Amino acid sequence: MSEYWKLEKRSFAFYTENPKIMQSIKRSYSDRIRIMAEYFIDGKLRGKQYRFGNAELRRIRRYIASERDQNKELRN
Repeated sequence: MSEYWKLEKRSFAFYTENPKIMQSIKRSYSDRIRIMAEYFIDGKLRGKQYRFGNAELRRIRRYIASERDQNKELRN
């Protein structure tokens, strides 16, 4: 599950439970997309919440679209 929402003018939040997306953000965007919170269940990382600006909005939308496409393929 991944979602984003507007926090303030020119500032957004993004939450994901997808480990591939978390790894991609850590590897490629750690200088522009900041971690706001990490969520753990039974000591295991469940999800992360990030903060980012307008410039990264397009990238975040692509992450969400690719995740939805993967879920559609799994259902079929």
